[in-house]
Amino acid sequence: MKNSYHNKLIAGMLVVLLTVIILGWFIYNNLGLYPMRNLPISQIESITIYSLSLEKEVLSEDEKKQLLSYLKRVELKGKGTQGFKDYTGCMFLMFQLNMKNSSKIDFAASNPFYIINIEKGYKADYDLCDKINQLYFSMLDNHFK
Repeated sequence: MKNSYHNKLIAGMLVVLLTVIILGWFIYNNLGLYPMRNLPISQIESITIYSLSLEKEVLSEDEKKQLLSYLKRVELKGKGTQGFKDYTGCMFLMFQLNMKNSSKIDFAASNPFYIINIEKGYKADYDLCDKINQLYFSMLDNHFK
């Protein structure tokens, strides 16, 4: 009788442990990070826009503010992968944030990915990614005629 109770207790504990592990994994893979949400504009020296042929120009202050209003809402979901490299027409580099501390962040919004530093692609929110993409192409028209 004691053995049966002991086995049921161990089985119950294993079920609880397995449930916690599965929930933890699910939360980790679906928890978004907002890397630029609290990024003060004062820490950004400049933002460079890259053309399709990788020519570059610096954005104006107004363009910088407009882009940052979108970037502050970017949520990186799941684990970054290089799966974006398998997509035809996926752009790896649109903007480069040049920080006052000399660090740089490369960024592209190419549905269905946000691409950071040309290394990792994260699942993108379709509407926001599309807005950033449209902003990029309108800025291209202004800078590279």
